[in-house]
Amino acid sequence: MDSGPDSAALQDGSFESAAIPDQAPRMFSPGERVGPWTVTGGKVYLWKGSPGASADSRQHLALSGGAFDRPGSIQQTIATTPGVWYWLTFHITVLANGDAERVRTLAVEAQGRDEYGQAHHIDHGYQSYSVDGTGVTSTEPGWRQRRFVFKAASSQTSLKFTEIPTDSDGVGVCLDDVCLTRAPGTVS
Repeated sequence: MDSGPDSAALQDGSFESAAIPDQAPRMFSPGERVGPWTVTGGKVYLWKGSPGASADSRQHLALSGGAFDRPGSIQQTIATTPGVWYWLTFHITVLANGDAERVRTLAVEAQGRDEYGQAHHIDHGYQSYSVDGTGVTSTEPGWRQRRFVFKAASSQTSLKFTEIPTDSDGVGVCLDDVCLTRAPGTVS
């Protein structure tokens, strides 16, 4: 995570805080935590591999991983400044399992919360991103960087990543290197 003056309070965007053995995924179910992230739907899998297998550092998250899994989702609530625009950057790819030529979609959502937990509308608070798994292998993971821009509506914003279901083959979207910064030129 960037720690400069324009950085925001997102934690563990590289999914490194939960320790797991090399090349052995760990499954998390709804309500469980992957470091500061909460699993809010389906099952997610934390993977650890050789350097280069993840977009940043050694671990990444797959938002589904089995033929019978419902697509997963994760969420983290962070401190934001109302009226300020933010850039959420992240890397996505498709879980390599020998049949990765399919297109997968990831939804990103930002929702404001006040001090009483009430939800507030956020300008540009939802976007979906597609990723093509053609050519993705365990040695060529094909990570692609994406950017989501939103304007905070309150002092607390929930950021949520959800895989959009396409069929039941279990090939999941992988997520890594999630970073949040204030958009350039933004004043608080």
